[in-house]
Amino acid sequence: MNLNGIRIESASLSKITPLYIEMIPQATLEKMVRVLEQGRYLSNHIILEKDPREDKYWLITGFLEYRAYCQFKERGAHVATIPCIIQPCSNDTEQRLQLLSRMFHSRTVYWIDKHNVIQRMIHKGETTVAIARSLGVAESDIKRYLIHPDIPEEIIEKAFENQGSFINLEQIRNLRLDPFLTLRLYRRSVLQKRNPNRLTTEKLQKIKWLLMRDNFYELKREDQWDLLSDALNYREKLEAVWDQEIREKLQRRSPKTFKMRIPILDIETYPQHQNANLIR
Repeated sequence: MNLNGIRIESASLSKITPLYIEMIPQATLEKMVRVLEQGRYLSNHIILEKDPREDKYWLITGFLEYRAYCQFKERGAHVATIPCIIQPCSNDTEQRLQLLSRMFHSRTVYWIDKHNVIQRMIHKGETTVAIARSLGVAESDIKRYLIHPDIPEEIIEKAFENQGSFINLEQIRNLRLDPFLTLRLYRRSVLQKRNPNRLTTEKLQKIKWLLMRDNFYELKREDQWDLLSDALNYREKLEAVWDQEIREKLQRRSPKTFKMRIPILDIETYPQHQNANLIR
């Protein structure tokens, strides 16, 4: 089938070269592979462009489906060709604009995937204004996928290594804080995912609430950090308050039957006439 140069046909899997890479959860990829293992076709065709000089195809969109076919083949399946849509070859800029357009308008993708495509276009000489105009979005929508030069290189490297949120890093950068405190928050946000001290989006929201308090900026830097640390550990502090209230309410309701945990007593400060009884 041929429509305005666009063809639906089969292409050799080994001749396909992706223009981009996406982060794909393994569980999502496994679902796609199971569909292929059951002898069914994937619901979406990948889109390719035939290179005019070399015997290969450029993958314009459909990286998830492409990886599913590759993994299916790696598991021993015979996959020589796959169904796809082949469109007329365009230049590198047009290819990436098509990819970005689908990323912005057709599906949900990771922040880092959009960043990689936009960053490459800017390195090729495109401006954020031109990219935004071509996609029909605001320039601010493009800029939010760029990494600000004020963010230290060590933080950027850790963010890539530990899958940190670049959106959170940008929000931290925009907080009105001393650079020393900002750096501390940066470092918390790029800790390993399972580290309980990692600054998450939820914790960042609590910090924003704290910064809205009257007179916060009149505090010294060290005092500000003490409060920021409390905000980072808000769950533990809140649970402690709840536990205390529960104990007090149960004690008031049934003082004779409710058994409270007895704290360790300080003999030095405990009433003297009761010290004697404790010593006996």
